[in-house]
Amino acid sequence: MRRILERGRLEVFVSLGVPPFGFFDGTGEPAGFDVAIGRLLAEGLGVRPVFRNVPPSERIGRLRAGEGDVSANVAVSPEAARLVLLTSPVTRADIVLASAVRHVMRRPAELEGHAVGVLGGAGLEGSVAETLPAAARLLVYDSRAELAAACEQGLVEAVVLRRPVMTRFLTDYPRLGLTHRFTLTRRWMSVGVRFGEHDVLRALNSLIFLARTSGRLAALSDILLGTPQPDLPSF
Repeated sequence: MRRILERGRLEVFVSLGVPPFGFFDGTGEPAGFDVAIGRLLAEGLGVRPVFRNVPPSERIGRLRAGEGDVSANVAVSPEAARLVLLTSPVTRADIVLASAVRHVMRRPAELEGHAVGVLGGAGLEGSVAETLPAAARLLVYDSRAELAAACEQGLVEAVVLRRPVMTRFLTDYPRLGLTHRFTLTRRWMSVGVRFGEHDVLRALNSLIFLARTSGRLAALSDILLGTPQPDLPSF
């Protein structure tokens, strides 16, 4: 915490290719829900935010290596808790499935024998894998463009994404002919902090609590994710 305050900046890992959580706006500046959370936390600490555009699959590893201060959008899970400290949740990930018209899937059991594509790095792969039948194949991609290409090439027959990400994905890639089918599972999403940085964790949890009770988190969810904020638990 002393290092962050002395240098006057909070270095935040985000992925700027996953709207509406992270993307570049019309002026080329970082925008999205994760960026807004980073700005909120930096403001509370009295420092400026610096956003590092890091692929989802690399965020936790590079955070553990000390290349940044915090990572946005880390799923709360036993696997993540063994790698980083987790703040109280800032949102909930409703993980939904879409498939092509010719593949009508209404429940997880119908994914038996099918290939399912997911974006990696946010810690959701394990959550998705837990809900899939044993014979389903989970294929992990680093970007939306790679996932869309896999759909076009017939490498995957269903796609699993967080609900706001899925909404943008279906809008941006209408040629894929995907249709929303059902909600697969849900997970809480937090900010990741390196092991040993307990003073940073305590400060961020206080700021998250204040943002919740003041209504700022709810406003960000409404404006940037287009969904009401659920009742968030605290750790």
